[in-house]
Amino acid sequence: MTVALRKAVPEDALRIAQVQVRSWEAATRGDKPDSVLDGLSIPHRTEDWTKRLVPSEGEMLVVLIDGVIEGWTSLGPSRDSDKEDAGEVYGIYLSPDFIGENIGMRLYAGAEASLTARGCKEIILWVVAANAQARQFYEKAGCHLDGAQKSILWEGARIDEVRYAKSLSS
Repeated sequence: MTVALRKAVPEDALRIAQVQVRSWEAATRGDKPDSVLDGLSIPHRTEDWTKRLVPSEGEMLVVLIDGVIEGWTSLGPSRDSDKEDAGEVYGIYLSPDFIGENIGMRLYAGAEASLTARGCKEIILWVVAANAQARQFYEKAGCHLDGAQKSILWEGARIDEVRYAKSLSS
């Protein structure tokens, strides 16, 4: 198995959308309403990603396994006013077929390296509070709860999230 990381390009939008929908369906069933997950649309997500994969302050990395995109991470400046010197991992998504293969950790390491290179002093990320698998993953990566929490409205459903943080050495 050949594994490679690279920056995403607009032509990756369809595969990114496919991975996102499959990942959400597999990893968040029970944490998010079934009606929302059942209504996910690959064409809608593809259109969204095509628009978002343009140069900006953020960055997206994809992981290719034997030449096929099987996961991605998006990152950029912190969106939290109390963490202005931090970089944020906005999300990591992996095809369910590769969970447990250490591919997600390679994506996380790529995000951390990119944020370190940008001069960020800390990395933060928000996780659905009920998603034990994701929380365990980020704890294994060295992140810790920093006490911040919030509720968001996602596709009409209230979702509770907790913030994780990790200091970065430049």
